[in-house]
Amino acid sequence: MRIARLITLNWGTIDARDWPLADATLLTGESGSGKSTLLDAIQAVLTAARQGVFHFNAGQNESTQSRRGGKEPRTLHAYALGQCGGDVFLRTRCTSYVGLVFEASSGENTDGFTALLGIDAHAENGRADGGRPQFFLIRAAVSIEHLVATPSPASATATPRPLSLKELLPQLQVRLGLNPDQLSRHEGKDSYLQHLYGQLLGKKFVPEADATRCARAIVKAMAYREIGNVNDLVRDEILDEKDFSQEVGKLRQLMQEIARLKADAERLKLNIGRLQL
Repeated sequence: MRIARLITLNWGTIDARDWPLADATLLTGESGSGKSTLLDAIQAVLTAARQGVFHFNAGQNESTQSRRGGKEPRTLHAYALGQCGGDVFLRTRCTSYVGLVFEASSGENTDGFTALLGIDAHAENGRADGGRPQFFLIRAAVSIEHLVATPSPASATATPRPLSLKELLPQLQVRLGLNPDQLSRHEGKDSYLQHLYGQLLGKKFVPEADATRCARAIVKAMAYREIGNVNDLVRDEILDEKDFSQEVGKLRQLMQEIARLKADAERLKLNIGRLQL
């Protein structure tokens, strides 16, 4: 399975949209432009933001660059409200969704699905707060249009309202034409991760220990690491580690053979000279 699209709706300060992802995707931008916000969105879905497994990357924007350390702590509720620094939020109350659409990789014979994280958040006394996150697994490719309420003619120009957590599954069932057993809601992070990695591995679910191990592997693979120079980048991030001991042994044998052939050529040259005499 591969990630085909990322969905963000009321997530941080980035646009509400579908983000298509290729086999290799490059993110570029200045500090505070949203690179970490996108990566945290992906990891939040893949780890359920489980404590002890994943910690949101500390962010930086124009309001925090002058502060000592220049970093702003992030939480799931702060991302939902679009925290801009301190007690400043883009939204004071909202429902937020972030999701990953998976599709079969080349050569795989399996159906794709969508993993979705939803949360209600509100600002209280300058802090981001809210309810527990809920997790959904949908055996279909969800897009951002499926997550917003159908606007009425009178409010067609207004910003679309995200579906509430309670009305999400019934609306998705109708809009996508799915059976009830093709959608599931998980309020527990462990249960969600067990079923998420079960689907990724072609099973119904996996043991809790295996799910946690998979989530930790994702975090380790996506860890934020500074690159010293282009040589380190190519060596550590692009080239695959390979044992060249066999190739070195073959090269040594070839060099020995070349040396032997050179010695034979010298002897032939000497003998030809003697025959000419």
